[in-house]
Amino acid sequence: MKRALIFVPCFIRQLYSHVVNSAANVLKLAGMNVQILDNDCCGQPAASAGLISMGYEQAATELKSIAADQERGDYVVIVLSASCKKFLE
Repeated sequence: MKRALIFVPCFIRQLYSHVVNSAANVLKLAGMNVQILDNDCCGQPAASAGLISMGYEQAATELKSIAADQERGDYVVIVLSASCKKFLE
């Protein structure tokens, strides 16, 4: 069974928390083993506020966390915001 890690951006967790469960349910219906990542923030809010190095440090921290999870097997990462996904690139 393929694993899906859901990266929940900070603003979605705060403003649209119901979206997280909906996304998880859709992925489970598709036959995926779902894990919701904790404490997610891509760093974009800090960078947008002018704290660019802080934003990139946060992004690097999140990417290291996701990469460490890769050691446990094959998975896909679902990011619930296109702008957060782009910032993490």
